[in-house]
Amino acid sequence: MRHTLLAASMLAVAAPAFAQQASPTLSVALGETVTARIADDGFVEISRARGAAQGERAENTVRFTFTSMNNMLVLQTENGYGQAFDYRARMFRGRRGTDTSICTVLRRIATFEAWGDPIERLELREPRLSDNPQPGCR
Repeated sequence: MRHTLLAASMLAVAAPAFAQQASPTLSVALGETVTARIADDGFVEISRARGAAQGERAENTVRFTFTSMNNMLVLQTENGYGQAFDYRARMFRGRRGTDTSICTVLRRIATFEAWGDPIERLELREPRLSDNPQPGCR
């Protein structure tokens, strides 16, 4: 039993270090909220949960909530950084994916992007902190 507890303790300690590695993409499924930090080489995922975001978003993080609202699919993006950030998005239904947009989210605000398309998940990539003063997607 002693060995089992030690192994479980080691796994509990090792898990956060693995979760702190940057990934070039961040996948957000319909009904999920994902919080991440922006790194030089992608996103560092901090938390993932089903449902809408709860509580304050932490400083120097971004939070993505992908939900259905009034027959539309909506991605809410909350920026906790002191400057704007840009990211690219790709939408998926099953295995089929299509590039959708490049978005700029201004500092310390939330933005909303909506689609009427049947999307199951979004893949976000190429996050970059920026000085772009114009919010929106293009």
